[in-house]
Amino acid sequence: MAPDGSEPATANPQGPGPWTALGRGIGWAFAAGGGAGLIPRVPGTAGSLLALGIYLAVPHPGDAVYLTAVLALFLLGIPLSTWAEGQSGRRDDPRIVWDEMIGMWVALYAIPPNVYSVPAAFVLFRVFDIWKPFGEPGPRGFGIMLDDLLAGVAANTCLQVALWLSGAFL
Repeated sequence: MAPDGSEPATANPQGPGPWTALGRGIGWAFAAGGGAGLIPRVPGTAGSLLALGIYLAVPHPGDAVYLTAVLALFLLGIPLSTWAEGQSGRRDDPRIVWDEMIGMWVALYAIPPNVYSVPAAFVLFRVFDIWKPFGEPGPRGFGIMLDDLLAGVAANTCLQVALWLSGAFL
């Protein structure tokens, strides 16, 4: 309301239109990992498990395509996380699990898809994501995304070293 009591010209007296509501729904569907981020008490773990399921279900196109896709999804996650955090009003809202999904895919990069490496990547990623050895997320979407990207890199690095050492001593 304007100081003189009149409504500003941009006000919509009926509230947000259907396209605005639809846009919010689609935005939250992506940010919350199709609902994985709405799982009580363990939204990050649920988002990571969703990413793991997608990783196992989708054929692996090769390193260049995989890395390009993960980079594109990381970059998309910056404005998406910024928007979702602004909508929720909570810093690094736990319902936003897009970042966990990207971090998990980074943790899984170039590891043998077997019953040892895949669970190890999951556990290492969750440990680094919860522990946050690189500090709390920075400002807005970039910080939200970077935090999990670094957790994924750390998990992948640990796993690659362990795999190398196990091969070196067999």
